[in-house]
Amino acid sequence: MKRIDFSRIKLEVEPGRFEVLDQRRAFGNAIYVPSLAPVTRLSHRERHEARRRLMVARFYYWTELRRRRFDDVMQILSESEFFVDERTVTNVLRALRRYLSELCARGETAADLRRAYPSWNWEVAPAKNRRF
Repeated sequence: MKRIDFSRIKLEVEPGRFEVLDQRRAFGNAIYVPSLAPVTRLSHRERHEARRRLMVARFYYWTELRRRRFDDVMQILSESEFFVDERTVTNVLRALRRYLSELCARGETAADLRRAYPSWNWEVAPAKNRRF
C-alpha cells in the first residue's frame, strides 16, 4: 500500500484560499475534515455572559412556559441545572432584567428558545410514559 504525503496536498477551501492537508486525518480511503470554519474561542467574560443569558432564558422557560412557582424554579435552576446558589440566580435575574422583559414582551415560544439554545430541553409539556 502506498503512503500519501498529505503535506504536499492542498485543498481549495474558498476561491483563492488553499489549506494544506497535513492537519487532517485519513480514515481508510476517506479524508476527515473536522471543520473548515475558523475556530473561534470565546473569552471568559463572553462565556460568563452567555451562561447568564441562558440562566435567564431557563428562568423564563420554567416560569412562563411550564408555569412553575418561583421557589420551585429557583431550586431547579440552582440545584439541577446550573449548580449555583439561589442568591446567584437572583443576582443574575436582577442584572439581566431587561433581557427577561424582552423575552416576556416578545412572547418567546419553546421553539424560539430551542433555536437560540439547541442543546437544552425546551419541551412545554412533560413526556408521558417515557422510558430511558
